[in-house]
Amino acid sequence: MDQIQLMTIEEAASFLNLKVSKLRKDIFNKSIPHYKIGALIRFKKEELVKWVEGKLVSVQLNIEIKKYN
Repeated sequence: MDQIQLMTIEEAASFLNLKVSKLRKDIFNKSIPHYKIGALIRFKKEELVKWVEGKLVSVQLNIEIKKYN
């Protein structure tokens, strides 16, 4: 049986390159996947990766080409 690997809030913040305070705000707003085990907050790395991938913003480039005479 595979062992479940859970990250602490500090580990998750470091992995995501976020401040712990920002991560706590996202937890409070329920905008990031997490587990609450008693008073402890834990994260699965795979779920954080999927969460980040869902934040991708597509960029459309509007390039105007002017003809100079």
